[in-house]
Amino acid sequence: MIHDNIEVEFDGHLWRGHPPVEVFQEIKGNYSHLEKPFFRGIGATDAAIAKWTRGQMTSQLEALPAGARLEWIFTTFEELAQIVRTAVRRARFPIDMKFIPLKK
Repeated sequence: MIHDNIEVEFDGHLWRGHPPVEVFQEIKGNYSHLEKPFFRGIGATDAAIAKWTRGQMTSQLEALPAGARLEWIFTTFEELAQIVRTAVRRARFPIDMKFIPLKK
């Protein structure tokens, strides 16, 4: 989706409910690779991850059509996924958050 001449990406799009509500989805999976020393060494700190998360949330929310919902789906509960979830909560943006584990 293009918003203010900038491409804003989502991982999914659907209509849900009656009456139907437009839902844009963002899937957040495994962040364990960010715990590696290389990524920590180049600035993948908790604060940097939270800042990136807020930036992505803001651009996605601003791009939504009127009446649409933004839904972030988490597939893991590891530590860095918790950092992202905490940033979402602290920002108090109107984002629906769900945990749906990957099927093995």
